[in-house]
Amino acid sequence: KAVPPGLKSKLESLYRDGYVVLNDVLNTDTLTEVRLALAPYIRNGKCAKKGRNNFEGHKTNRVYGLLAKSRVFDQIAANKKVLDIVDCILI
Repeated sequence: KAVPPGLKSKLESLYRDGYVVLNDVLNTDTLTEVRLALAPYIRNGKCAKKGRNNFEGHKTNRVYGLLAKSRVFDQIAANKKVLDIVDCILI
């Protein structure tokens, strides 16, 4: 499958760095909802759970199973920009 021109640099970043930054995935209202959904798991800027190994990082804050915690995370997983990247990787 041909990669759309706008995604080529995003995929290159993903393969090179292991992550990609997608701008404008969350609007202000959704970001507020995300923060509210995470609030029970984060206190004073710190999560109750820390990374468990070298891969995760022992000092990183972790909140697992986001899709099970709030429907607001569905909006991120189903975002067109996110799905376009996933389609390029899986198809």
